[in-house]
Amino acid sequence: FNTFLFVKKGELIFHQGQPFKGYFMIKSGVVKTSRVHDSGSKTILSFKIPGEYLGEIIETGLEKKYSYSAFATEDHTVLEFIPWEDPSLFRLMSILENLQAE
Repeated sequence: FNTFLFVKKGELIFHQGQPFKGYFMIKSGVVKTSRVHDSGSKTILSFKIPGEYLGEIIETGLEKKYSYSAFATEDHTVLEFIPWEDPSLFRLMSILENLQAE
């Protein structure tokens, strides 16, 4: 079954360096992604719109972590959560294939 998150403007979806739990598909609203560098400077990476997904990772040893932070830029932002532990990644692959086809 689908797990949906409803977030408000300015609300953190996930934080850079947080353990990776899965991907997020944007259903409505706009999401800003940003990264804090070792120097402490912050860079806005992108603004994601409905149909795009979030969840780029970095691997450190045995851990997977989010490589950037993501924040809702609008009230009523809806995200579909796709857990990494899902025994069947066919659903995720289908979503990625659809994105590539667009």
